[in-house]
Amino acid sequence: MPDTSITAGMKDAWNRRAGKDPFHYVETEHWDGDIEKFFGLGEARAKLFLDPILASLGIDAGAQTALDFGCGVGRFSRVLSRRFARVIGIDVSEEMIRVANELQAGRDGHIDFRVGDGVSVPVEDRCVDFAFSYEVFQHFPAPEIAASNFREIARALRPGGHALIHCKTGEEPATLLQSIYRRLPRTLSDQLAPLLGRDPLKRDAAYRGTILTLDQITAMCRAAALEILDFRPDPTHDGTCRTFVLARPKPM
Repeated sequence: MPDTSITAGMKDAWNRRAGKDPFHYVETEHWDGDIEKFFGLGEARAKLFLDPILASLGIDAGAQTALDFGCGVGRFSRVLSRRFARVIGIDVSEEMIRVANELQAGRDGHIDFRVGDGVSVPVEDRCVDFAFSYEVFQHFPAPEIAASNFREIARALRPGGHALIHCKTGEEPATLLQSIYRRLPRTLSDQLAPLLGRDPLKRDAAYRGTILTLDQITAMCRAAALEILDFRPDPTHDGTCRTFVLARPKPM
């Protein structure tokens, strides 16, 4: 199991971000204060990369349960609720889950929001037909946290179920100044952050995350008894810095 101090720090960091502005730290580049636009962007992205995969797999989504892993304020939970009979949304941040429940109150859709600890999934064994995670694994501060969550997702999936997991497989293009800033010691970068217009809440390991190679992801899935069906490029990011992993439980 990962060091509990790392997971506690991850939870604290995301609660602090959610307490400041939960929408901004979920959608940094496109958040402009318009909540409906925020949720609409989730639906647009689903049509771009989620719906084609569901169609290719022939999933009878209307009678199944989906897991939104790292749900934040519930943007993709809402997306999944339009496609599946039931959705379980989990997040490490209690504050994110509080906001998600507040936003979902009175709306259609069977969504059950739950708080997790960052390394385990608070659901029963084999209760999920489709597990989905977008822009979550990219924030894990250590590879062993990713490995633990691959195992937990595998445990949650029913035989014949599928997982679509988004991973950080490279760095996004950066300017010279950004590259220098990323390499500064934490104490110095925090001091310079206000002068450079940088947000210190984006400097910790639970935001910057860890790059996973395809070989590492393959090994983690193998250890979790997940069979990788495909690595798919992410059309919402440039180059190969993000990759979708499509997998399913290995036959018993």
